[in-house]
Amino acid sequence: MMASQINPHFLFNALESIRMNAHLKGDKEIANVVRLLGKMMRKNLEVGRESTPLKEELEMVSSYLEIQKFRYEDRLSYTLSIDPAASFIRVPPLIIQPLVENAVVHGVEDKEEGVHVEVRIERADELVRVTVRDNGMGMTPERLQEVMSFISGIKEPEQKRIGLRNVHQRLVLSYGEEHGLRIKSDYGVGTEISFTIPSGSNL
Repeated sequence: MMASQINPHFLFNALESIRMNAHLKGDKEIANVVRLLGKMMRKNLEVGRESTPLKEELEMVSSYLEIQKFRYEDRLSYTLSIDPAASFIRVPPLIIQPLVENAVVHGVEDKEEGVHVEVRIERADELVRVTVRDNGMGMTPERLQEVMSFISGIKEPEQKRIGLRNVHQRLVLSYGEEHGLRIKSDYGVGTEISFTIPSGSNL
């Protein structure tokens, strides 16, 4: 218990010292990346919360993407959009970021020229739809079927698919089977992962 209390504070203080040092030396880019990393770590520590507004979840995704853009430079680009009507609908925390991480990691690893990631949150009638789309290498139908088996629990997940399985299971537990992850993919074209939640959700 002591370790879990001390370590985050030590890390936040260290990050803040690095950020200030970079800022004083005029390196605004590094100062900004360190600030975003600290922001992400604070949010990660709050993951025990039952829910978070979609607007805050998208801010977390934005921080993650900016840090990765610092790392991959021109090999990563992204667009984020959220319907203002969906901004304050509450969802389980860290429900979108693993999907974005999946798109970035596989996109950059598998495609020499890099990847573009699009995150779109739309409200329509009684549902909010969250879509994460990329123009990475995509998957063959056979590979897609395998991935769906991993995330639905039919097969033991690969290490790098645990995040997707976790998101899928939390969505199903929170909202029902019909709100779990949906994945479309075309090999050589890209992948789209989406899910819906009831617009009246107030977890």
